[in-house]
Amino acid sequence: HGTKDVACAQCGKSFRISTNLQLKCKERGWDLPTRCEECKHDALLIKGAIGALRDQFPFALEATIEKRGILFTDKVAIVRSRKTGEVLAEVTMDKEGIIFTNRVAKAVDIKTDKELNRTREGREGIIFSKRTADTYSSKTGEKTHRTKMEKKGVLFPKHFAATTRTDGTGGKTVTRVAEKGIIFKKKFMRTDKET
Repeated sequence: HGTKDVACAQCGKSFRISTNLQLKCKERGWDLPTRCEECKHDALLIKGAIGALRDQFPFALEATIEKRGILFTDKVAIVRSRKTGEVLAEVTMDKEGIIFTNRVAKAVDIKTDKELNRTREGREGIIFSKRTADTYSSKTGEKTHRTKMEKKGVLFPKHFAATTRTDGTGGKTVTRVAEKGIIFKKKFMRTDKET
């Protein structure tokens, strides 16, 4: 086997898959990773930003990830109305801070070009802490939403991002990854309120 260098399916950057991870995947019948650590890390932040947008738009949303740029590619989530297909917002990744930089997902209204929210890394719990994505209003600076990964099902569990308002009002917004197409499948995210 040996260490394997592969291109990230999302951003195209090369990343390494250790021999141990390859053996573990083979033993357990898993597919090898297709995304680099940065893209996996960014995914929860992007889903958190999109989940928070669902409270601003009174209908189901759909988002696809696109690459922009030639030399340095950036991930951009294009957020649309699921019913009409109209583009409503874009979520881009950015860095905050000077000495200690953190990645953040920034949601911008496509019509007004105004920033709607910023989603940052968060933590929940003390002993067994769990990674979350915390969304803050760009207008007030206050935390509005928390997103964390959840799963449903026992035999074939499905993982999804669950976004809840931090003020306790409203229900849960769920963002799931789905696929469209038969031959050339394209992944996208579906976001809607869960009753």
